[in-house]
Amino acid sequence: IKVNVLYNALPNNYTAIFHINQAGKKVQELDSLMQQRVNKLVSLASKVGIKKDQIYLDMIALVPIFSQEKRIFSRSYIQVPKGFEMQKNLHVRYTMPEQLDQLFSIAAQCEIYDLIKVEYQYDSTEIAFNTMRERAANYLSKKTKNLQKMGIHLDTAYRRLVEQQNQFFPVDQYKPYNPIAVSTLDDETTDASKMVAPQSRSTLFYNQISTDGFDIIINPSPLKPGLQLVYSMEMHYQVNPPKNIEYKTIKDTEML
Repeated sequence: IKVNVLYNALPNNYTAIFHINQAGKKVQELDSLMQQRVNKLVSLASKVGIKKDQIYLDMIALVPIFSQEKRIFSRSYIQVPKGFEMQKNLHVRYTMPEQLDQLFSIAAQCEIYDLIKVEYQYDSTEIAFNTMRERAANYLSKKTKNLQKMGIHLDTAYRRLVEQQNQFFPVDQYKPYNPIAVSTLDDETTDASKMVAPQSRSTLFYNQISTDGFDIIINPSPLKPGLQLVYSMEMHYQVNPPKNIEYKTIKDTEML
C-alpha cells in the first residue's frame, strides 16, 4: 500500500546571481572600474530594502587578452598581451519575489545584464517532511481499515516500511518554448516591401510537477513558483494464503 504526498512550499528568501565582467589594460584599472559599478548597485539596492550585507561579490577569473601581430620578415604570427578581463559573480539575497524586478532595473543602470540563476531557500524542510509523514500515516491507516471492511485483515501480517523524499527547485522546472507572437522594434512604416518578418526566439515558462498520482496535496494551487517537496510512504505486507484443510468424520463403533 503506497501513499504519495506533495507539498508546495513558499521560499523564505531568494538569491539572484548576476555575472559581471570588466576589461582594461591594467589590473588596477579594471578592478577600480568594476568596483564602481558594484558600489553603485549597492547604493541603489539599499533604496529598495536590500542591505549591503545581503550582497556578496565572488571572484571567478582574471583572463589575459592577447592580439596577434605578424612578425617582420616572417609569415608567422605571435600573441601579444593587450590587457586583462576580470570576471566576478554578484550574489544578491532578497526576501520578496517582487524585488527581483527592481534588481533587474538597478543592474541595468550599473551595466550588469547577465542573470545566471535564482536560488530558492526554504528553512522549514524538516517541519514540512514531518507534516507530510504524519498525513501519510493517517491516510495509510484509513486504507487499512477499508481493506478490513472488505475482509482483508492485515493485523497479524509481517510488514516492512519504505520511505522516500525529494525536493524540486524552480530553477530546474523552467522549460523552453517558442512563442507564437514575437515583438519587433522598427520604424513605423506602411510599405509592405520594407516590413521585416519577426525573428523566431525561445523563452522559458515554469512547469511545476503535475498533481496526478498524489493522494495528498498540501497547498494545492500556489500562484508563485516555489519548492515542491515529494514524500512517499510504502507499506509492504506479507500475507500467507489460507491452507486447504480436509475434515474427516470418525464414528465410534461398538465392539461385540
